[in-house]
Amino acid sequence: MAMMLFSARTERRTVLTELNPLAKIYALIVLSLLVGSDNTMFMLLSFSIVAISAFAVRLPLVQYLRGTPALGVLVIFIFATDLAITGNPGMATEDATKFFFLIVLSSLFMDSTGPDDAAASIGKFLAPVLGKKAWRFSSAVMLTLTMLAHIFTSSREMLDARRSRGGSFLRHPIANTREYTLSLLLRLFEDMGTMDLALRSRLYDENAARMALPFRKRDAIMTLCLTILPVAEKLL
Repeated sequence: MAMMLFSARTERRTVLTELNPLAKIYALIVLSLLVGSDNTMFMLLSFSIVAISAFAVRLPLVQYLRGTPALGVLVIFIFATDLAITGNPGMATEDATKFFFLIVLSSLFMDSTGPDDAAASIGKFLAPVLGKKAWRFSSAVMLTLTMLAHIFTSSREMLDARRSRGGSFLRHPIANTREYTLSLLLRLFEDMGTMDLALRSRLYDENAARMALPFRKRDAIMTLCLTILPVAEKLL
């Protein structure tokens, strides 16, 4: 989900951007598990942490959801499906809310972490074990995240252009979807060729080590605090 949301990323400087990407990846994993927890107290605690963080950094959530409207559709789909299967509005609302907070959590990660920073930190973390293969893997991560971001950015731009011309998928949905998909694929193939030429012209080396953000004291403190939460959940 975070990969999808890289599409609408804006360059902003917040308290989260100063944190090490590895610490944020760990936080993403831990809070995702707590959001889906069956323990109501820890589920609400994770909701609160995510909501307070989003408010503190003034997360432009509306902009991100506008860039990836499929996520909003999925929230509605999850609610409708759960309601149809269980017949329990409370359970359906809870599941849809959990998914919504996962979107917010992923948005926080995306908003504060660039693909290159995340890839460099992963490469540095794995280098002692994998050697040069770690940097090759981190290069693959960076290129994948960058390309996924470009896919959704292009998709949003094409949708905006269609709306500005008064186009709508509700009229002839099958034909419009086919036309839109074909146009998107052609644009992506052209952009992939451009990206390949750009990398070759810069003599890009996928095995080269890259500068990563340092793991500071505040990263260690946040990691320790987050580790306490799942341990406490198991004990209580």
